[in-house]
Amino acid sequence: MKCYISHYSKNTERLLYLEEKLIPVLTRSNLFTEIIIVEGLDREHPEIKKLNKLYSLSAPKISNIKKHFLAWEMFKKSKDELCLVFEDDVMFERRLEISSEKEIIDELKNMLAQVIDEHNFITLGSGLHQHGDSDGLTKKTYGRSTDSYIISKKFLEYHDEESFEYDLPIGHYIDKILNENNDYLWWYEPTIFRQGSQNNIYKSSIFTQSEKIMMNINKLMMNINKLLKKTKSLFNKTSRQNKIENQTIFKSINFSETNDVTCYIIHYTKNAERLSYLENEVFPILIDSNLFKKITLINELDKQDSNIKNLSKKSLLTRAEISVTLKHFKAWEIFSQDNDEHCLVLEDDILFEERLIKAGKTEIIGELKTFFNSIDQEYNYMTLGAGLHQHGDNLGFNKKTNGRSPDSYVISKKFLEYHDEESYEYDLPIGHYIDKILNKNKDYLWWYEPTIFRQGTHNNFYKSNISRFYKLQKFFNV
Repeated sequence: MKCYISHYSKNTERLLYLEEKLIPVLTRSNLFTEIIIVEGLDREHPEIKKLNKLYSLSAPKISNIKKHFLAWEMFKKSKDELCLVFEDDVMFERRLEISSEKEIIDELKNMLAQVIDEHNFITLGSGLHQHGDSDGLTKKTYGRSTDSYIISKKFLEYHDEESFEYDLPIGHYIDKILNENNDYLWWYEPTIFRQGSQNNIYKSSIFTQSEKIMMNINKLMMNINKLLKKTKSLFNKTSRQNKIENQTIFKSINFSETNDVTCYIIHYTKNAERLSYLENEVFPILIDSNLFKKITLINELDKQDSNIKNLSKKSLLTRAEISVTLKHFKAWEIFSQDNDEHCLVLEDDILFEERLIKAGKTEIIGELKTFFNSIDQEYNYMTLGAGLHQHGDNLGFNKKTNGRSPDSYVISKKFLEYHDEESYEYDLPIGHYIDKILNKNKDYLWWYEPTIFRQGTHNNFYKSNISRFYKLQKFFNV
């Protein structure tokens, strides 16, 4: 059996670790006839750049996919029945690092001894700390990570590179071809490898010194923009009231395979204290997570807007309800015009869950990464907040036919196909409208647990802008 390592040539720090700590153990195990570094087709390669212009995935994701495909192609030409593939940020699990080399090799041998003909794809690493229910091989219909896995020759029969449209990252593509062929992904426990980029050992991409300088400049510019914004508000309030526009308050310059999501904030411009809270407590964590390429405030379409006033005359909804609904629609419209696969939408009264605030930034970022890493291609609408304290029965994603709150959710491009603003009759608040279009298209709302966000207006932190809801709050003493 051969071992193929998917390697980005600029990740010299990772390769050094592999050469010193991991490859020697694999070599001395006598389980592998050859260890091959797959380092062609980096993201700067002309072929990758060309594909990046034609398809929606980022250059790093396309490069990573092509390296996996190249490993599979080499495996196909070999006489081996199995091969091991791992990405260059893998490390042995911490428990194995502090044990002896013999224990690591015994663990590898024990794993291979359990492989039988029906096992065509086996993951050996936990990805974002996902684990099977029992030791040995657990049957699953979705993967947890592509950082370390074993495939068989049978698996290659499912793969057709010519028909691949570069619309899915490698992990989702593997899930798709196995599901299409009624086959399974097998999670091995106890896991043998961990992913350095998901354990705060490596960044998801190793930056050059110049890129690090640019990152610092980016943060500095963001702080300067905040200061300018506050200064401008003192001298130009009238102008701002007359012309309210959407505003991108953060734009990442880190070209990474992870920061491919835009976060849209549904913001009522008079909610200055909410924006201040977000700027101080929420945005810095979202930015440091390296998950988001942009954070954009949806400022336009406040309830004082003349169009909103006109619509309210013909609608049962209040001006505030119409305003918040149209702000969500505006976020979806902007999302439809970019190449992202998903976007995060947050209303301006969200807070992190109390348990996460107490746990700190590292724990919050870990939860966010676990959430995004767990998204399946069939999930088109996912809620991250509990609304009025509604929770799913199980950890992970819970399939539902109704929502709990539109305060914090992630949507896919597929979701946008269900939405038709022209046919909307301004008869349903945004949450009920989302339920309606998903039900109409026989799709589901996925409640994520444990919840990451809570709603300030439902936790006595803020007063609701929607007057009828505030009256209900007072009446029921919520």
